[in-house]
Order: sequence, then structure tokens, then C-alpha cells
Amino acid sequence: MELFTRLAPVASYEPMLGGEENVFRRLRNTFRNNPLTPVDNRYVEEPICEGYYPSASVGYSEVKVINMDPSDNVTPLNSGYSLSTFYTAKDYPTIMQRTKVDPRTSPRTRLISNLFKLPIVETLVAAQGYYIELNDMHGKPKSEAVYSKQDVEVSGKRFKYIDEYNDLGVRHIKSNVKGVSSDQKVHDITLGEDIDVILDMRDHLSLTIGIGGQGNIDIVPGPGVPIPPIVTGSPNLFLEYVGIRTAVSLKMINRSGILQSIESFREGAITVQENLAYDIESGASIVNSTKDEYNRTQYSVIQPAYWKYSNMGNAYRSAGINFSVNPALHAQATNPFTINLNMSPAYASLLKHGDILLPLTAHDEQVLSDYNIDNDRHRYSNRYWISQPQCTSHGNGADSKVIMDDEGKLLYGYNATGNVRGLNEIVSFKVVTSGIRNMLAPTMASYNIASNNGSTVLPTATNQP
Repeated sequence: MELFTRLAPVASYEPMLGGEENVFRRLRNTFRNNPLTPVDNRYVEEPICEGYYPSASVGYSEVKVINMDPSDNVTPLNSGYSLSTFYTAKDYPTIMQRTKVDPRTSPRTRLISNLFKLPIVETLVAAQGYYIELNDMHGKPKSEAVYSKQDVEVSGKRFKYIDEYNDLGVRHIKSNVKGVSSDQKVHDITLGEDIDVILDMRDHLSLTIGIGGQGNIDIVPGPGVPIPPIVTGSPNLFLEYVGIRTAVSLKMINRSGILQSIESFREGAITVQENLAYDIESGASIVNSTKDEYNRTQYSVIQPAYWKYSNMGNAYRSAGINFSVNPALHAQATNPFTINLNMSPAYASLLKHGDILLPLTAHDEQVLSDYNIDNDRHRYSNRYWISQPQCTSHGNGADSKVIMDDEGKLLYGYNATGNVRGLNEIVSFKVVTSGIRNMLAPTMASYNIASNNGSTVLPTATNQP
């Protein structure tokens, strides 16, 4: 019988309610000294942007399993034990940074303005940036080991992820790796990193205008000749302009742990498997090295099938493309028809065999429904396809494509006899389903290369684009 005898729990974050023990929970004080008045002491509770922090969960940094005697389930057997360790939020914590606030304010002239009845103008401009970095390392395996009853390691594995220490000395996941493209060139790429940027811009304006006046009549009574009353008065104009502009930006990065190596050991023999380079599209490890206990290195290289067969690649390359077919067709054209995409004609090569098209507008639907093929009225089709030309004598380049309807009738391009077909109006289409099928996992070939001098199989920097 197996019994978990020791657990070491670690919380990734505290719940919102009852999270007083949260290490991020603290007060951020602000002071303002006012002349002849008490100090204005205010505070705000951190963490700022707490809604973007990880949810509360508990993981185990260490789990020890001992085999117990099945007769009483109390006495441990003399067969040793197994110990599993895991990465937690303690190893890779959530990182939060912020910039200092440098407010720009207009000179304070309220006292002088009130004294001399001048307009009051007060403005404030401030900006601040916040940075939050998350990761998925909480709960990922760190090591697995089997111990004898004398507490000696017998066998096990150690898992290492690509990481580094930032400017603050905090350990975090590193996303910069070597990537290999379909042309077999090495690039510096960023893998497993999601970035979200949130901006909050606010502009508050308060304009107060007050118009009034004051007057006084002095009457001096006395005998004899009456003295006319003395009338005095003055207008009262009040103008106050208060403007506040603030800009706050939040940059949130979520990094996924990238496995760098697995170290396997058994009775003193150590084998290290290391990932050297990754596919630039799928992120899969395609160049690996294995070093055995005799310090011999063997490299493994995998070639994905989509490197050779483009229709097995990523569907995003053609899905959603809007393009129009130009009526300027001629029998001597290198390409079966001229494609004008919204971006650039050079992107015509993105259309692939098997792309499913729909007319872009109602006008395009009407033009297609009125089209005649060989004096036979064309039946309007709900869908159209990109296909290869039936006549191979007019070029087979990247742009050599034809458009067919759902009955296989040629709508644009050269037919089998070399005659060109096409409408005399520009018709626009949209690729609703790509002919590229997102088949990145199948492999075309794999190679194993043995090396005794520690040489690498990656191309040198001179082969990079």
C-alpha cells in the first residue's frame, strides 16, 4: 500500500475574500502638505490591477511516497521510497513593476488670483505604467527520484526549463529560443509568450464662470440744501479652469515554461536530453541532443512534412483573403489569370489549391449567375475552388491557378486545350476555407547524427537571413 507521508503545499495566490495573508497586500501611502492646515494623509490598498493576478490555487513542492506493510498499514517496508518535487510560485513568482509618477502641474496662483480677482487656472498631467508577468510553472514537475532505505538516490529524472534572472534578481521564464524555418535557416524567435497591453486615458475638465456685482448708496441727511446720494458699485467676475489628464498603461505578459533538458540518472549513469531548436511555426522541438554516460553526444533532427508540402502548413496564410480577378486575360499570359489582392499583387502566391471561395458582394453573385460557359448558361454555384491548371503548357508557377465551380466547370483560367476562360468584369472573392490543413505534426524525415567532439548540427550565423 502507498501512503503520502509528507506534503509541502504552496499557494500560487490568496483568494480575494480573506486574503489578508497575501504578501502583495499592503498600503501605499500618499502625503500632501498644506500650509496652515493638517497634513493630508491618504492611502490605497495594493496590489494594483489585482484582477489580472493568477487565481488562488494550492500546489505541492514536494511529495514523498512510502510503501507500507499491507498487514497493518503502519509499518514501512524496507523498499525505500520515492520523492517527487515540483516547481511552484515560490520558484517563479508573479512579477509586478511600475514606473514612478512625475506629475506636471501649473503654478498655483489661487491665493493671488482670489486677492486680485484674476482667473484661476490649475492643470495636472500625469502618466504611469504597470507591468505584470505571469507564468504556468506552478505545479510542473521538477524531479522524480527513487531512494533506497539508506536515503541514497537510485534512479530518477530532473527537469530543467529555460529561465534567467531579471534586473531585480527575480527568477523568471525566458522565452527567447532558436527557431528553424521551412528554408532550414536558424532565427532568434520568441516562443510561448502572450502579451496584452491595456491603456486607460482620461481627460477631466471643469470650467466655472460666475458673474455678479455689488453696489452701495450713501445718503447724508442735513438741514438746508439736500445733498444728492452717493452711488458706488463694481462688477464681480469669477473664472476657474481646472483640467486633469491622466494616462495609465498596463503591460501583461504570460510566459509558458519551455523545457530545456531532462537529466536521467540510474546507479551513477547520467543521460541528458536537451532541446536545441524549435519549429518556427508549431513550436515543437525538432533539433535535440542526447549525451550518454560515456560523454558521447547524439543529435536528432526532425523535418516536418509541411516544409515540403505547403498545403499541410498553417491555414492562416490564405484563410480570410479578399481578392479580385482582373478581366485583362490574354492567351500569352504566363499565369492563367491575373489576381489583384487588396494588399499587393505579390500576395497572389498565398492562394493554395483547395481554397474554398465565396463571392464577396451581392453584385459579384449577380455577375456569376449571369455568366455563360460555352453558350450554356452557368448555374450559379454556392462555392468555388482554387485548383491547378488543366493545361500545363501555360506555366506552373506559384500563381498558376484556376477557379472552378462545384461541378468542376472552369470559371477562370486555361482549359485542357489551352483556351482561356474568364469574365469581362472584375469579380471579388473571399477565401472562407483554406486549402492548407494545419497538419504541422506529421514528419517527413528524421536523422540521427553521432558526434564525439561536441559539434553542433545547427547552421552557423552566416546562414541566417
